[in-house]
Amino acid sequence: MNKEDANKIVEEELGLHEQSCSVMPEITEEYGKCFAVYYQGNEYIKTKDDLQMLVGHGPVLVEKDTGKVFETGSANSTEHYVHIFEQCGDPFASLSNRVKVEEWVEGAIAVTAIKAVRDKLGCGLSSAKKIVEAVISGEPQILECECEKVAKELVRELNACGFNSKHLWSNQC
Repeated sequence: MNKEDANKIVEEELGLHEQSCSVMPEITEEYGKCFAVYYQGNEYIKTKDDLQMLVGHGPVLVEKDTGKVFETGSANSTEHYVHIFEQCGDPFASLSNRVKVEEWVEGAIAVTAIKAVRDKLGCGLSSAKKIVEAVISGEPQILECECEKVAKELVRELNACGFNSKHLWSNQC
């Protein structure tokens, strides 16, 4: 897919011609996994009169692999929406309070991982040990923390002691 394809998809998907709007192809931006396509009312494009400008909408993200369209808003920057989209495939997702512990690597320090799980989840030694042993046995675990901040800390601590873990986005839970 190229910029022209993305622009055409947005025009068709949003029915811009019926709304007296047009894509502004000169400012379409390409990112790793998507294009950011901008549109505006035809009257504004023709006159550049600020009173004719449509407001409240943001760029439309077009996924390169599928052509799927994601309308954004004006609450955040294009870079904000693109960053989140490139992380998890949804420009409106947010980091959750969940952690996925996927696997351990040779030389991982299980005792430290058990302590981290126990401290961050507030569970007993036996429960924390079962979680870590399950991961060592090849069973990924999804852990629910008190809040997003604690989840972030748990990921950092588990990764530091040799366990591959990641902070899940709201659309991954």
